[in-house]
Amino acid sequence: MSKKKVMKNPQTIIIKKLGKDESRLAQEAVILFLDEGEKPISIEKMINLLNQENFYFVVAMKGEEILGRLYGYVFELPKDNGKEMYLYEIDVDKKYQRQGVARELIKFTLELSKCQGVDCIFVGTEAENIPAQRLYASTGAIFEGNLPHYIYNLS
Repeated sequence: MSKKKVMKNPQTIIIKKLGKDESRLAQEAVILFLDEGEKPISIEKMINLLNQENFYFVVAMKGEEILGRLYGYVFELPKDNGKEMYLYEIDVDKKYQRQGVARELIKFTLELSKCQGVDCIFVGTEAENIPAQRLYASTGAIFEGNLPHYIYNLS
């Protein structure tokens, strides 16, 4: 179920949610934005992720070139029949930053999530990541204050 959207600019940029048959493209999008020392998951694990309805992997492409990607997870809540999404990560190739790619990835994800019955999307970022904070605010996200963030490292 790949929904497509064309950004409104002179170049044709496609925004789409990847499906299970697009695991190689998803893995390529992961590799493109790996930090030093990080390793991508196997194709088999990527296929497994893309088979899960609650996993969103959205890419922005111009032709065969990946400009950016976003991924997150939808959670069914055990109350009020609600659904929430955690937008886990969004990245845009440096040469395409500040050109609206991240904004379009988010707008696409907001529209798709709303159609899927998601009530709320939450996203976190570092206090010093001002560009990300501006991006989220400019796309309608509301800053919820200084929420403590804790991590249980199990590895």
